Amino acid sequence: MRLFAACLALAATPAMAAAQPADQGYNPLYDGAPEWAVGEDITFKLRGRAYYDYANIDNDFASPVPGVTDTETRTLRLGAEVDAGAVKMKAEFDFIDDKIQPKDVLVQFKPGDGVTIQAGHYKEHASLDEQTSSRFTTFMERGSLTDAFSIDRRIGVSVLTGGDNWTWSTGLHGGVMDEFDLDDTWSVSSRATFAPVADKEGQTFVHLGAFGRYRSDSSINGDSLRYRQRPLAHLADRYVATPRFADTDFLTGVEAAAVRGPLHVQAEAARQSADGAAADADFNSAYIQAGWFLTGESRAYKPGKGAFDRTKPLRALGRGGFGAVELAARFDTVDLTDGPVTGGQQDSLTLGVNWYPTARVRFMANYVAADIDDGPFGDGDSEVVQLRAQIDW
Repeated sequence: MRLFAACLALAATPAMAAAQPADQGYNPLYDGAPEWAVGEDITFKLRGRAYYDYANIDNDFASPVPGVTDTETRTLRLGAEVDAGAVKMKAEFDFIDDKIQPKDVLVQFKPGDGVTIQAGHYKEHASLDEQTSSRFTTFMERGSLTDAFSIDRRIGVSVLTGGDNWTWSTGLHGGVMDEFDLDDTWSVSSRATFAPVADKEGQTFVHLGAFGRYRSDSSINGDSLRYRQRPLAHLADRYVATPRFADTDFLTGVEAAAVRGPLHVQAEAARQSADGAAADADFNSAYIQAGWFLTGESRAYKPGKGAFDRTKPLRALGRGGFGAVELAARFDTVDLTDGPVTGGQQDSLTLGVNWYPTARVRFMANYVAADIDDGPFGDGDSEVVQLRAQIDW
């Protein structure tokens, strides 16, 4: 953690900017981890990321809910990647709270052009926000639908295919890993994306997508599935939540996004149909967001992957500029009440400012105002100010 803090401090120091000429060679704060050739057509690369967060959370509910002022190491992830042409392997683990949590631990095999077979521990195929790495998402927390409806990493096997501007992925998944233990759920997921406009030189993209997932609880007792969500702050409690009541559910969703120069917009909507022995319910969640790079950058998007990618400052700090500055706003809603199931509804507005001194370092500030109705703590409001320092390689 001291090394992480030192790296961020260096990246933000004007003295460093004066000391580094624009033609300087390799530097991990700008270029990430190096890549080594292990043999003919085989490369090896270290991977990692670290996020350190601060949050001040002020609550006003019918029932007393204490506020929170705290910090946390949100992510400290280390791993490696091996690329051997037709075969690619990746293994990443989070080291948080004295636990080792597997993240992407997978093998990919390409038997032919445009087809990839993937096996291991990785994300279900759903949601543009979820498929975009947290290194590149606009806000500190993704839209509510990804968490409330538990789009997770699971053990599984998938087939992925696509072209220059489209993707289709389908997978059969086993349980979610908690450290190295699996839960008793399984799922099938599928996602398709299409970019009808993909003009990289003109910095103009349009993204469309849809996804679906069926999930089942195969435990002896069943009815273990539940749905809940924080006010888009990881250090907050979950102020909308259902009891455990469902043994199967079916998630469907649609995606849309566009980039035009420094402006980008993104939206998703999803419906979760949950079935249990005592009750059935349909839940909904959606968000819409927009961002603007004041310094002229354009949000990077990969139409062949159906996800956003790393945005690089036009003039990085220490290489002739100040870095990139982005302003963003989002409206998000999640409704977990239907029929006999009352989990509450949460509507939230998020305002964000992001500073990218380099392509590998980012500082984020988010303000969230959330309105909660019929939650476990009654009606109320939650107001959040949160900050993040982030580095990846």
